[in-house]
Amino acid sequence: MFKTIYNLFIREVKSIANDKGLFILVIIAPLIYSFYYGTTYINKIEQNLDVTIVDNDMSQTSRKLASYLDATQMVDVNKVEHDINKAYNNFVMDETKAIVYIPNNFENNLKESKGATIKLYLNNVRFLASNDIYLTLNKVVGTINAGIRIKYLESTGLSKDQAMNAFEPVALDLRPMFNTSESYGDFILPGLIILVLHQLLLIAVAASGAKENELNTWGELSFKTGNSPFKVLTGKGTFYFIIYLFYFIFFMSVNFGVFNLIVRGSFVALLIVGLASIFALINLGFLVGTFLRKRVSAIQFIAFTSYPFLLMSGFSYPQFAMPKFIVVLSQLFPSTPMLDAVVRITQAGAGLADVTTPILHLLVMGVVFYILAAFRVSGRMKKLQTNIS
Repeated sequence: MFKTIYNLFIREVKSIANDKGLFILVIIAPLIYSFYYGTTYINKIEQNLDVTIVDNDMSQTSRKLASYLDATQMVDVNKVEHDINKAYNNFVMDETKAIVYIPNNFENNLKESKGATIKLYLNNVRFLASNDIYLTLNKVVGTINAGIRIKYLESTGLSKDQAMNAFEPVALDLRPMFNTSESYGDFILPGLIILVLHQLLLIAVAASGAKENELNTWGELSFKTGNSPFKVLTGKGTFYFIIYLFYFIFFMSVNFGVFNLIVRGSFVALLIVGLASIFALINLGFLVGTFLRKRVSAIQFIAFTSYPFLLMSGFSYPQFAMPKFIVVLSQLFPSTPMLDAVVRITQAGAGLADVTTPILHLLVMGVVFYILAAFRVSGRMKKLQTNIS
């Protein structure tokens, strides 16, 4: 039995080595794509977002507000205008991401304790940038408000400490537990790199199965294995298991190091998630490949599923906000428990005990896909034997 599996393993190695398309897909593509997609988010957070200030007050306080805003890491005050229409044209031409409008008598109203309103015009098409600008301006305005209020309280005879306590009797001590830099790159990159591995493994295995259909070689496999679909799946699958386990470890160490990604949880747990994911994906790939007539069909079909897998997984959009049938459907694909476990380990510091459910989910799917693929392979071999006879 082991000799047969070994022979099928060597056969798969030779098949990949002699097939330029599969060689690029299996050996070269994972390295290229993982670094290519990772480089897209290498800066991780948006900085120096262009903001235009329309200052109709031209006072010391309005200039101070503009100076404070420009001093932040997130915002770059690229223009100071006095005409709202001109600023709006810059806004429409995407030369600025937001407009901060400071009205006439801004400083005088503050001195007379009448209050003043600053208008912020945001381009919510790019909601990440607009949210960052809003939070930054909110902090700057809060700082100015605090300074004005504390100065007034001090004028009534209170000490600085008393004035600060009177201004803010209830203080909020905010302590972010995970992703403390609020970096989109730190969140998206681990899952994105894993998803690249996910899709390329599916394509490679499905293409291998489709190649057997294309070259009509199920009869050869039937002869070599004594018509055993389990030997076929195990022999061919072992090659992909070894290769992609290496890539998984490579990505978790080298790629994560290059992009300064931190695994806050257990690396052992992450490795076990990788093993379970590869097991499930290989068997799903073989199952899909038995239905495809040509290798190119595998690339087309799996590539078509990339966005649905990502969207349904809950990685980019929370599942509690999705329709129930989408959530149920997503549980049929390995990407859902895989990305769930990866996020928990890399972002929330989860250990093995915290991700047992997604690991068991992956293992169950792997066994089910293995059995279904075995039935399909057995059917293909029997059909070919019938046609030959």
